[in-house]
Formats: sequence, structure tokens, C-alpha cells
Amino acid sequence: MIGPISESPDRSATPPLRLEAVSAGQIRSDRLDTETLIAALLADVPAERQSAQAVAAALAASKLWPKAYAFLQSWFEPSDATPGTKKQHEEAVLRDIILARRVRWAERLAWTAKAAGDEVEGEECIAFALVAR
Repeated sequence: MIGPISESPDRSATPPLRLEAVSAGQIRSDRLDTETLIAALLADVPAERQSAQAVAAALAASKLWPKAYAFLQSWFEPSDATPGTKKQHEEAVLRDIILARRVRWAERLAWTAKAAGDEVEGEECIAFALVAR
């Protein structure tokens, strides 16, 4: 036998605000634009680590990131790029997909750089920021 239905809880009572996991410095009321975020990420990086050679190395390394960082495999974009040689396919992706979504991809990479900088020691955050820029 099922017992009597108890009184429903007081839904007008406001639940307690719990922010133990978030510090006051982490709460932002304004949105940080991508260019400002990238500039902040690279502000303390020496110029030689932001050179054209460093950017080229980061771009070349980015081809291997989906193998090194499993979460990047979920950053899938459907492509209508025509099949052909690997070089033709890469050029079509850059021209038809990346260029059209450049702002969105820069923002994703910049925030990934921020997260990497907050969580790990190493070059990951610099490389992500360079590619985002």
C-alpha cells in the first residue's frame, strides 16, 4: 500500500547560493573578447617565442593536436571539400571551412589556451594562443 502524499515542499523558498567552488576573481560580468584574451595570454611571452618561426612551428604542430588531445576530435566540422590530394583537401578546408569560421575557431583556441594555462605547465597554452592569433 502506498502511504499518504506528503505536503509538497515550499517552492517559494530560495535555495542557498553556493559558490564555494568559484572564487570572486573567476566571476565576470563582462564578456572578454577574443583579441583581448589572446593579448593577455601572450603578454608575458618573450618576443622570440612569438616570432614568425614560432608561429609556423605552432601551426605545423597543430596538425597533430587531434591525436595528442582527444577532446579536439569532437571539434568536427562537416566539409563539402572535394576529394583530391591531401594538399588539395587541406587547402579546401582552409579556404571553405576555416576562413568562414575564423572568429569562432580563434575563440575556441584562445579559451583552450586559457584553460591549458590554468591547468598545466608547458608550452600548450602558448601554442594554442599563437594559432588562435
